[in-house]
Amino acid sequence: MSTAAVILNYNDADTTIEAVERIRDFCTIDHVIVVDNASTDDSAARIGSFLYGLEEERPEDAEEQRYMLVISDKNGGYGYGNNIGVRYAYEVLHDDLCLIANPDACFGEDLAGLMAAALSDGDTALCGAVMRSGKGGLRDFAASAWPRRGLLASVLSSGPVTRRIFGRYLYYGRDHYLGKSKTAGKRQVSFSRDGLRISSTALNVGVVHGSLLMVDAEKFLAVGGYDEHMFLYCEEDVLGRKLWNGGYVSSVITEPEYIHKGAQTMKRAGLGALKRQIIRQKSERYYYRHYLSSGNISMGAIAVFQTVVLFETLLLEGVLRITGRS
Repeated sequence: MSTAAVILNYNDADTTIEAVERIRDFCTIDHVIVVDNASTDDSAARIGSFLYGLEEERPEDAEEQRYMLVISDKNGGYGYGNNIGVRYAYEVLHDDLCLIANPDACFGEDLAGLMAAALSDGDTALCGAVMRSGKGGLRDFAASAWPRRGLLASVLSSGPVTRRIFGRYLYYGRDHYLGKSKTAGKRQVSFSRDGLRISSTALNVGVVHGSLLMVDAEKFLAVGGYDEHMFLYCEEDVLGRKLWNGGYVSSVITEPEYIHKGAQTMKRAGLGALKRQIIRQKSERYYYRHYLSSGNISMGAIAVFQTVVLFETLLLEGVLRITGRS
């Protein structure tokens, strides 16, 4: 099976170029596709020049182009841009698997190979990995994946205070990642690289964090890919639910892990905590109504809850600005 890496860029050429540099020697990746999401700066020109240089460095007898820049017609958000990349990989390059990676996700070739190995299982359509963000302790990997949640649990997970109070009911615990949970379907996966057999464990999960995941392109597109009505946030919940409804499995590799710096591109685009929360809440309302069948009464109560969350975010942003940590 052939694999394409899809990296989405918006006004952040430096980070995107660094991401391509990190994977340029990966033998497990056949094509690298950078989708420029209609950047308003010189990102497309800079990235295009960089990719052209990489292509020029390849052997003259290389059978096909490895590096591609695809420019979106508009900035339609995370799902819109990544759908473009996956469709290009599947329909034009005929790749079977797509590694969807945020520019600030740092990972090694062994992880990419293991994710591909997990997708060799016929029912598995998506595979992620345990994420490290640098926060430490349980929080450092709790957001790597989570169960499919109903309406109440989804709303509770959206508030900074409520998700801490009810965290044990909203996220997988440490036992799940250790394979000790009764609900953790697990299997061994492996692949060969440089004459060595690389092995790890794949755990079944409900939803995988969107900063790094690999999908079976055919299955991903069969369920409609990401919902392009959502600009940012909640795409993972929608995709996890779509795949589950289609009879497919989502999983995570327990090790090696990857590092996600988090929100770096959004911060460079001038999206502070409050602006990000407003965008998040718009996606949440769409998700609640269209995927969790929330009615008008429930949506009214949710609107009140979201207003409280906005005040909490505004207060936190003010504290961080005063203390110089924003």
